[in-house]
Order: sequence, then structure tokens, then C-alpha cells
Amino acid sequence: MNEVFHATVTREDGGFTITFDGLDGVSFAKNEADVPQRAHDLLASIFAMHIGEGEALPRPVGSDGLPVRLDALTVAKIGLRLAMREEGTSGRALAARLGIAETALRRLLDLDHQSHIRQVEAALAALGRMLVADVSEAA
Repeated sequence: MNEVFHATVTREDGGFTITFDGLDGVSFAKNEADVPQRAHDLLASIFAMHIGEGEALPRPVGSDGLPVRLDALTVAKIGLRLAMREEGTSGRALAARLGIAETALRRLLDLDHQSHIRQVEAALAALGRMLVADVSEAA
């Protein structure tokens, strides 16, 4: 789930269009400095859409373009969503196991919410899973 995807960035009037080959979705950045964050957000949204639809997770296609990798918190949240689906555990049931409100769990699952990684780890543990991190040299 932590593969490198490559975004196609096209300069257009007023900014940049961002896409990923073989994946549905498009984003726009007003300036070049915003392109990496917009590309990351688009990729995270594509993953969320696939999970929400019960589809297989996307795989990288090609090696040309801007390299984009999901951040650790996003990968952990995607892993939590997948674990819930695999276990057939509802948000309400997991929230009850954790002793938190269902709204708090929804925030924890929200890829745009800046949750604490320890909260995600606790939710994973409640599903019999654990987060494994790895550090490597940047490409």
C-alpha cells in the first residue's frame, strides 16, 4: 500500500492539472509549489473511493511523472478501513470496543483529519492488527 505512484502534471492556463494514469480523478493546483500536496490529496481520495466502493486498491502504473507516496498516517488509516471491512466490523461496533463516540471514530477514519497515530494504532489493536513502520532512503 505504500508504493510510489507517478502523477502526470500538465501546465495549463491558470495553473496545473494533476492526474494518475489508469486512475479516475483529477486535481488542479494554482501554482507549482502546491502540486505535490494536491497530488498526494488526489491519490488519497482515489484510495478512499476504492475502499468505499469495495474495490481492489489501485496499483502504480508507469514510472514517468511526479513521484507520489501516501504519508504514514494516511496509510495507517487506509489499513484501518481495510481491517474493518475484512472483519465485518461496523463503525458503531468498533467505537464501542474503543469506548469512544462514533463521531470520534468517523474523524479517525477521515483521511483529511489529522488524527494521532496512536489512536489509529489502538483501533487496529482492537481489530487484532498492528501497524508496522519502515524507514528507508528517499528516492
